Amino acid sequence: MDGNAEFKRHLFTVSKVLETVLHYEQHPENLNNLLTEKIKFSKDRGYSQASGILYWLHLREKTKWGRQLTGLRPVKDNVFYGDIKLKGKKSLLVFQFDKDKGNLIVDVFRGFYPTHKGILNKILETHPYYFK
Repeated sequence: MDGNAEFKRHLFTVSKVLETVLHYEQHPENLNNLLTEKIKFSKDRGYSQASGILYWLHLREKTKWGRQLTGLRPVKDNVFYGDIKLKGKKSLLVFQFDKDKGNLIVDVFRGFYPTHKGILNKILETHPYYFK
C-alpha cells in the first residue's frame, strides 16, 4: 500500500433490509465525525450515466436521507470502493460487507484519492481487509 495512505475504520451493523435498500447504523463505540451515524445503500436502477455501479451510498442528514453521494464499484466479493468530499478534498472509501451483509466496514482515506488507476488498484489489492 502507498505509505502515505492512512485510513479511519468505521464499523456498521445492518438495521433495516428492504427489497432495494440496506440501512446501517454505526457502532456506538466507534462513532466519529467522518461519516454519519446512519447510512444506507440503494441498488443502482440505471438512472445515472455512471457505469459499473452496483449500489449508491446515502448519508443521514438530521431527519432525512441525503441524495446519493457516491456509487460503489466492485473490487471483489463483498468489497467495493467509492469516494466522498471531506473538507473540499476527494477521499477514497473502501466498503467491506460480511457474507450476509449484516456487518459493514467502511475505511475512509481522508483527503487521499489516487488519480492514477494503477495506484488505486495497488491500494485495493493490498488493503488490510477486515473480513477475509
